[in-house]
Amino acid sequence: MKRFLMFILIVFLVSSCTSDAPESFSYVPADLSAVIVSDLHYMEAAGFENPIAPLSEYMPETLQTLLNQIIAEKPDVLIMTGDNTNSGKTGEFHALASFLARIKKEGIQPVIIPGNHDMHGIPQEYAELIVPLLSPLSRDKETMSYTAEAGNVFFLAMDDSSFLKGQGGKLPDSTMKWLQKQLEDANRKQRIIIFLSHYSLLSGSTEHYRIQNEDLLSLLEKHGVQLCFSGHQHAQRHLVYNRLHELISSSLPSFPCLFGTLEIQGTDVQYHTESLNFEQYAPNSFAETAASLQEAHTVSQSRLYHSLLAEKISDEHTLKQAEALLNTFFSSYAKGQISLTAEEIRNDGAYPALKEALKDTNYGPWIESVLETDRYDASSFAFAYGY
Repeated sequence: MKRFLMFILIVFLVSSCTSDAPESFSYVPADLSAVIVSDLHYMEAAGFENPIAPLSEYMPETLQTLLNQIIAEKPDVLIMTGDNTNSGKTGEFHALASFLARIKKEGIQPVIIPGNHDMHGIPQEYAELIVPLLSPLSRDKETMSYTAEAGNVFFLAMDDSSFLKGQGGKLPDSTMKWLQKQLEDANRKQRIIIFLSHYSLLSGSTEHYRIQNEDLLSLLEKHGVQLCFSGHQHAQRHLVYNRLHELISSSLPSFPCLFGTLEIQGTDVQYHTESLNFEQYAPNSFAETAASLQEAHTVSQSRLYHSLLAEKISDEHTLKQAEALLNTFFSSYAKGQISLTAEEIRNDGAYPALKEALKDTNYGPWIESVLETDRYDASSFAFAYGY
């Protein structure tokens, strides 16, 4: 009897351990190159000045620069993770459609999803003008979510913005059921899976930043998803949960005007960022305008740093050191490289003065939080896809 009970206990323990272990997946070798763009915020209105994104006033020229650079690099796929337009106006959708049509003409497959700003207009216009330019394998009936495939890579292009009419990120129950079927299909095909959303899977605790489906993360993990791209936050961030990597892309019109490049060979994944090369790819004389805008932006940022610190730091030498350190922080943050400079910043002699000067502002606690939590390089990373 004791032996029988011992046998039952061993079986129970083994089954308990193995039930939580990740399932093993096999993958057909992939061969894919992609460019990832987020939060383009294309707008019609000329003369609009945005100190955070100075290029917003020059969207046709910026979009043409992006087009020229993408054509020169010849990726297999262009990924866009939402807020492709600023207000969802008809003219903005037409400009986006023309851009995507040219991309397709060059043999580059667009895989794009809407964001909350795209839903500020008439979603039906997005569906009529943009969706026909895509190449879906399967489409969800309730949202504009769809699947696509290229280079033996399976894309889950999720519309997490339309269900709440641009007021947060959530997938309806019917879409979650559809998603599960698509994941099962991808597993049967032994495809590497890339999940695309506008709102984040891993970052943020409120509906303004994160997808609100509580069971979504466990569903993706169950089916072996290890790579996700999102946007919305206008920050370049790389988050990791178990084996799942999420890359949150920054907003293209904000300096340093980053976009991502992705290469998958076999199961080896490589990602890095590039900046728009205005000098080489800008139309007409726009390169000079872009350079002037960037210089003005740098001056504006320096003035901001001075105004934040000057009232609290009286010693001129310490003030200059603290301003330089604050510039290092924001420059690293914009490039997605906080993980590479966090220790240097915290060990800098001016950091105590910087912390003290900003402790009663929104910047102080936020900077400390970023230095503590942004642990992964968002400008370049590589890993092998698989369990």
